[in-house]
Amino acid sequence: MKKFTLFSDKNRKRSFIQAGLYGGLIVFIWGMFSWMVLPWHHKTMHTFKDERKVASVIRDNVTEDGIYAFPSATAKKEKNEPFIVASVRVEGMRCGVTCSIIISALIEIVSAFLITYLLTKTKYTDYMHRVGFVATIGVLIAILSYLPAWNWWDFPASYTIVNFVDTIIAWFLGGLVIAKFVKKSLFE
Repeated sequence: MKKFTLFSDKNRKRSFIQAGLYGGLIVFIWGMFSWMVLPWHHKTMHTFKDERKVASVIRDNVTEDGIYAFPSATAKKEKNEPFIVASVRVEGMRCGVTCSIIISALIEIVSAFLITYLLTKTKYTDYMHRVGFVATIGVLIAILSYLPAWNWWDFPASYTIVNFVDTIIAWFLGGLVIAKFVKKSLFE
């Protein structure tokens, strides 16, 4: 019986690791740049006039951490009432900014490894076709991540468009790197 090996040689294994790691890091770095340097995300996020008052009202009316909607699905909706969907953590964020940054980097790297694996299963030999494949997955990620919230929860078009475009740019850039290392199927 033939022994199963994931990679036929060390070069293919190294290419796979480089594609996933560097591709994920590029997506992560783009995200940091997009959120910390570019103004577009900040233009779609607003603050309350009196944050302390809003926090007090939420704390007084929330029984546990979770997703809350107002009016609730069972409540009679008044025409002029505000509509709110919010993720509430009574005791604040689960971890600080540094923790969130580390988790974000890990998410992007794991995602890049999965996309790299999918790319190795294609027959694309041309560099730009491989980039296009990864970018197309970026479009799929954007559609599945942001359009349902826009549709069901009335997320603003500006927020949806900015995040949609941001995701596509991120995975196009990631695709430029991933495609550099995945020249042909690594699993032949």
